[in-house]
Amino acid sequence: LQEQEADAQADRAALQVLLQQRAQGEWISADQLRAKLAAQAR
Repeated sequence: LQEQEADAQADRAALQVLLQQRAQGEWISADQLRAKLAAQAR
């Protein structure tokens, strides 16, 4: 259950980043975003 909650938090954080970047006019695909987050998570 904790893992699911952590995933949900990560998803929300990713969404915030995505929305911020889109607001700045920078398009980023979901795949690129996942790659970025995976790199940060290490």
